[in-house]
Amino acid sequence: MSKQLPRTLKELVGDRTYEVWCAMLQALVPEGRTHRIAPFVAGLLQYSARVAYDRYGRAPEEGSLPWHLFYDEEPPTPDEIDSELAPFIEQLFTDAEVDCERVNARGDRYSVVDAAIYEFAHWFDMPWEG
Repeated sequence: MSKQLPRTLKELVGDRTYEVWCAMLQALVPEGRTHRIAPFVAGLLQYSARVAYDRYGRAPEEGSLPWHLFYDEEPPTPDEIDSELAPFIEQLFTDAEVDCERVNARGDRYSVVDAAIYEFAHWFDMPWEG
């Protein structure tokens, strides 16, 4: 019998960890700057990827949450990640009861989720080596 794969970040990391993440987002997001919050959320995704790898190995079922957290040699683009992981991140913000949508000084709407996905996609980049 195979392991039931998690369908949410909460199922993946566990209730206690997820509740701490929600509490942290509640405290940080309302007054926080996007360029600070986005790497934090990307770090939560990196942690989730590690948990998924430790539990399910490198080849979980295609299309599952653990599968979306992994990438092999060539990192996916933020657009590729967006369609796969955005709903999970948006649910985290919803569960934390904080808004992931923002408005910049020019009145343009943007999402912290998009910024977090960018940071996740570029987690291992080292611009100074480049």
